Parts: sequence; structure tokens; C-alpha cells
Amino acid sequence: MKHGFFLLVILLGSAVCAFAQHPSADEAAIREAIAEINAGRPAPRTTDTVFWSGAYVKPFVRGEQPQVRPGSSAGGDNRTNQQIAVTVLQLRVAASGDMAYEYSTFQTSWDRKDNGRHFALEGGLLRVWRKMDGQWLIAASFQHPYANTPVEQ
Repeated sequence: MKHGFFLLVILLGSAVCAFAQHPSADEAAIREAIAEINAGRPAPRTTDTVFWSGAYVKPFVRGEQPQVRPGSSAGGDNRTNQQIAVTVLQLRVAASGDMAYEYSTFQTSWDRKDNGRHFALEGGLLRVWRKMDGQWLIAASFQHPYANTPVEQ
């Protein structure tokens, strides 16, 4: 009896460890959305998304127009050939299955339309994801470059 209980504990422990090593369907869906963003597709966002980037003077909420820092090439109007690569370092889905957070690093580069100069930037990114109608959407995104100015290449 004692050996049977011990064997049961080992089997249950192994099953829990094996389950923990496989990403959930929700985590896989979020990673797929991130891959789509990396491929240049628009980020799926809630209607009340909060976004903050070092390129803007203040965060913007609910689609309001951001205030771009003076001299910044932020905003889609002055950028061309923009590339982004996000590397997920940590992704956790809440037990409720409707919220998640992601901590990632990013590398982005672009050309300025006004002068053709090429810039690159690396930084950290924290996003909050919300599942609505079966789809994972970005509810909040906070990103900041490691250096306050992009590197001209």
C-alpha cells in the first residue's frame, strides 16, 4: 500500500511537470498574434487600448491622437520600411483564461521619409492581453527603448 501511494505521487508529479512544459492553446494563440505583428500586420487591439512609448510625450488611450516628441520620427507619417522583431521572454495567461501579460524585448528599424536616413532601436516591452469573443487583443502596451534616442545607421 505504501509503495502504491508513493508510485501514485511520482506519476502525478510527472504528469504535472509534463503539462507545465507544454504551452496552453491561449499562450499559443498569443504567440501567433505576436508573430503576425512581427510579420508587419496591425496589432490586434481593444477599443480602449492604453499605449505608451518613449517616442511619445504622454500615453494615449481609446484611439486619441498621441503627442509625438519634437524631432521624433515616431508616428507612421514619417516612417517607411519599418521592421519590428519582438522576442517573448515571459508570457503568462491568467487562470481565468481571459487576461495575460507578456514581457518581451524588441528591435525595430525604419527609414525617415523626410531625409531617407535609417534608424534602429532596441528596448523592452510589457503588454497586457485581453481575450474578447475568443480573440486575444492588446489591452495595454508599454514600451521603452534602452537608449532614449534611436541609433542612426
